[in-house]
Amino acid sequence: MPAAAPAGLRQGKRLPDLRQFTTDATFLPELELQQQRTGQLIDERRQAFKARTGQEMSRDNVWLAGRLQEHDALGRVILKIE
Repeated sequence: MPAAAPAGLRQGKRLPDLRQFTTDATFLPELELQQQRTGQLIDERRQAFKARTGQEMSRDNVWLAGRLQEHDALGRVILKIE
């Protein structure tokens, strides 16, 4: 028998909207670092893919598309709080 779901996940309970968050300029260094590291990860994985397959990783690759979205979203947040 499966374990009971945590209280916040039981049927009938509304979870908070996790798409909403706040940030300010005090988080700018961490956001910039996160964006830089995401960019580095993208570059490393693209290079590894090319070394393994001999082809460039296409922009419609599911993993790459997700990381590019994250990188772009961080850029938009950084622009808003600068």
